[in-house]
Amino acid sequence: MSSIRFSTFPRTESPANFLRGLVEVFERHEAHLSTRDLPKGLTSDEVLSLLRSDLGELGFQVEAGKRADQKIRRPVFFGENAQPSLQYEVDA
Repeated sequence: MSSIRFSTFPRTESPANFLRGLVEVFERHEAHLSTRDLPKGLTSDEVLSLLRSDLGELGFQVEAGKRADQKIRRPVFFGENAQPSLQYEVDA
């Protein structure tokens, strides 16, 4: 039985359709991710390496490494001429 717990927001709407598959990915890898059974938690890079393939199959883009061409950037604010004025680097 999985110990994974989650909530979705807003609570007044049904969860998005992709959520079940996403939770299944984490359940599949739970034994390798859970800090309950590991003496030390994993780094974010180690977690991504475990989940990358399965998340990719669901259609997620996942950071492939630390080089600039392997990162995922998402604009947050746009300035003049619709150019991003603030971007975040996201893991997936």
